[in-house]
Amino acid sequence: MRNTIKQYVKNYDICQRTKVVRHAPYGLMKPNEAPDRPWKSISMDFITDLPKSAGDDAILIVIDRLTKVAHFLPCTKEMDAR
Repeated sequence: MRNTIKQYVKNYDICQRTKVVRHAPYGLMKPNEAPDRPWKSISMDFITDLPKSAGDDAILIVIDRLTKVAHFLPCTKEMDAR
């Protein structure tokens, strides 16, 4: 009987669409604080596994969040925090 009920619930459309929420309610969203001067807040990203060029196979991208100026720095994907 258990397997029959399990199969019925698995295939019943309304049971699949109405799930019980099992987590705390989400908090209110807050916007990010806008920087007040250039280069106060930056974002960084890596593009890796590129074809080798002058010994480099990755690009480090550094972007200023206020002015949207970007710097593209060639590097290797073995680069660490130092």
